[in-house]
Amino acid sequence: MLLVVDASVIVQVSLAGGVLGPLEGHELIAPTLLASEVTSTLSEMTHRGELPEEHARVAVGRLGSLPIRYERPDGLPEQAWDIARSLGWAKTYDAEYIALALITEAPLITIDERMRRGAGHVVPMPSPTDLATI
Repeated sequence: MLLVVDASVIVQVSLAGGVLGPLEGHELIAPTLLASEVTSTLSEMTHRGELPEEHARVAVGRLGSLPIRYERPDGLPEQAWDIARSLGWAKTYDAEYIALALITEAPLITIDERMRRGAGHVVPMPSPTDLATI
């Protein structure tokens, strides 16, 4: 099954040694901003003292080996812009994941509860553990 994955999920996958768990066997796609978001999140976690720097560096290094296809289909930025405006969001980062899910007609896998609350009505957003029932 085709799945759009967001940074919240891939941060956890990277920290777990690259183990995909319930994502295993699915075709994973993400907007091109995913790698930058994951790297930034891991850097922030280190800066706040939540994660040792070496652990974060290893997790960043795992990004390139994860089976994720980066997509930037025509119209993605414009659709992300429209989604952000319609949801009252100032930034379009999260809206890119939602736009990609809409364009590809794929569920968006996230553990970001804020995104789920704000846009769960726009696209299906099962959690990784919900995949067994899909």
